[in-house]
Formats: sequence, structure tokens, C-alpha cells
Amino acid sequence: MNVDKKKMWKDYYGRIVGTSIGFLLAFIFLFSGFWAAIIAGLFIGAGYLAGRYVDGKADVKRMLNKFIAMILNK
Repeated sequence: MNVDKKKMWKDYYGRIVGTSIGFLLAFIFLFSGFWAAIIAGLFIGAGYLAGRYVDGKADVKRMLNKFIAMILNK
């Protein structure tokens, strides 16, 4: 398995950095209990989405509309 790390970094830069920042912020809150763990998940998800946006691979408006439709249909 030959992985081109430079290409991978270039293609996934925003997602890697965004998820890492979200993880670090979440890690700070993890020691506070259950609700902090819920917040941690939100931070990680937000970091990933921000990273996808930076990579140019996220249509935030479409994603939010799809998420809202999913919640309202259940």
C-alpha cells in the first residue's frame, strides 16, 4: 500500500485540521461528564464540517437542509 502523504495532506488538509481542532476542544470538555461528552461530539462534528468546507467539498446549505429534513420527518 503506497500512500502519497503530500497528496493526502493536500486533499484532506481542511478535514484533518478541522477534526483535530474539534478533537482538542472536545478533549478539554470530556472530563466534565455526560453532557460534556455530548458537546465533545458536537465539537468534533463541527470541526469535521469546517474542514470539509475549507477543502471545498462541503455544501453547508445543502447539508443543513438535509439535516433539518431528516429531523422533521421523524
